[in-house]
Amino acid sequence: MGRPSALRRRLPQVFAALSATLGGFSLGAVLGWTSPAVKPLMKEGLSDETVSWLAGVTPLGALAAMLAAAVLLDRVGRRRALLATAPPFVAGWLLLAFCRHPAALLAGRFVTGFCGGAFSTAAPVYIGEIAENDIRGALGVCYQLMLTGGILYVYVVGKWATLVWLSVVCAIPPIVFFMLFFFMPESPIFLLSKERHEEAIRALHWFRGGDEADITDELLETEQVVTEMLKRTGSLWDMFRSRAAARALGIGMGLQVAQQLSGVIIIIFFSVPIFVAAGTSMDPSDCAIVVGAVQVGSTLLSTVLVERAGRRVWLVLSLSSMGTCLVLLGIYFHYHDHTRVPVAGISWLPLLAMCTYLLTCSLGIGPLPWAMIGELFPGEIKGIASSICGGTNWILCFIVSKTFTNMVDAFGTDVTFWIYGGTCFGATTWVFFFVIETRNKSLAQIQKELEGVS
Repeated sequence: MGRPSALRRRLPQVFAALSATLGGFSLGAVLGWTSPAVKPLMKEGLSDETVSWLAGVTPLGALAAMLAAAVLLDRVGRRRALLATAPPFVAGWLLLAFCRHPAALLAGRFVTGFCGGAFSTAAPVYIGEIAENDIRGALGVCYQLMLTGGILYVYVVGKWATLVWLSVVCAIPPIVFFMLFFFMPESPIFLLSKERHEEAIRALHWFRGGDEADITDELLETEQVVTEMLKRTGSLWDMFRSRAAARALGIGMGLQVAQQLSGVIIIIFFSVPIFVAAGTSMDPSDCAIVVGAVQVGSTLLSTVLVERAGRRVWLVLSLSSMGTCLVLLGIYFHYHDHTRVPVAGISWLPLLAMCTYLLTCSLGIGPLPWAMIGELFPGEIKGIASSICGGTNWILCFIVSKTFTNMVDAFGTDVTFWIYGGTCFGATTWVFFFVIETRNKSLAQIQKELEGVS
């Protein structure tokens, strides 16, 4: 039999990546749930402080997942770690659906945050290890596509559904994920690291289109990578002491810091309250749906564009554009809140600015930090390093989401947006000078560049 066609060779990778990223869809539902839930929860008597904790406790759950993932990814494998999150995910949503005591609601948000955080660590690692070089970036962006789809899903359902049905409907994606991903093979790199050679060959054949696929060169390169990885395995300090590992960790953590300090979680968590405060002429829930749809569409576009230009190009364009949008939002709120200058004629500005913000976010700083987790790190530290990067992200996510209302009270909405706009411009400069390009490079080539070897 002849070699499989390019389409047939890639379909299994695409299907496996999409199955894994259904967890991203579930995480998107977790992140978006706060926006439509705030108003009905407050009508039921929950205080502003409790509602803010319902937003803030989710990143804490995700942070706890980072600690678990650091161990589980390298011990039980990427596949089993992902599958294990589905049952508690469903249980967390049922808590949010049928319990109204604040403690139960906080527990439900913590559990769903934990499971979503586990996905955000394990899925990019899995995708980065199963994908071919020329489509690895696009498949990595699929995770962000699913995440934004989950946010839109909640915005749309939340406009018409009660909190009970909103949470019940959110329990469906983890069930679908488990049913599909159960049949996916484990990462060949993980199997080789555990000396399960025959299983690794079968998995690599499956991901490359069948038994007739020529995997000789790729298998040899992967075995060399794993051999070097096992040689370097030692204490935590020894593993991070190399120049490549240290630079990869600095870039990985820096990208997560840039993502969260750009203020993106504010737009996702508080889109409806922001539109209410802005006094837009459209219904705030409709505005949130428009914003969510723009985010999904732009992320879908990024899956096509991410391999057309380098990662650094999209990151620089993304962060600089987002900073400009936040400055414009700050100007609008300055005149809306502090002056008598009429803004009714430009009530469309917040919607345009937030849509443009999420459009450019989805082309760069939204998906690429997660996609690059699967590219930057050598195998022996991939589990712990991805957990450190994910933990950095979720710590900042908690800080940003929990302090947003406090910053607005202390400084005003205008200054708050200007602060986050300034961090976007600062992050743009850092990316330009310190982030390496990974587009169309093998994992081995990326490690050589990080090490400074030409």
